[in-house]
Formats: sequence, structure tokens, C-alpha cells
Amino acid sequence: MPKRHFVTAKETPYTVSEAARVLNKSAQTVRRYIDTGRLPAQRTPGGQRIVGGQALERLRRQLVPDEAA
Repeated sequence: MPKRHFVTAKETPYTVSEAARVLNKSAQTVRRYIDTGRLPAQRTPGGQRIVGGQALERLRRQLVPDEAA
């Protein structure tokens, strides 16, 4: 079971479709990242998955390493 992650009030919350746009991936791929624990998320009371901005940025950096490094 993936580690539970709580989006803090200081973070910008992203929906799956918004996260997909940031990562330039499909929404299904983002759901897979969440389901496998690669991208931590939580669910709203309505069942929508929400990803925190910090976790999203960490994954984005892993997927697209800084060219200067």
C-alpha cells in the first residue's frame, strides 16, 4: 500500500488532469503513478485524487532531469 501523503494548505493542489498537463503525460499514466506509490496523493470526500505541488515537482524533476546537471 502506498505511503499516505497529505496535501498541506501551503501547497497548490492539482487534480489528475492538471498533473498530467504539468508532466506532459496522460491522465491514466498519472493515475498509475499514484496507484503504484510513485506519486503520493490523497482523495477528496468526493473521491477525486489530489496531488500536492511539491510531490508533483519532485516527480517532474525525476522524469525530466535538469539539463545543466
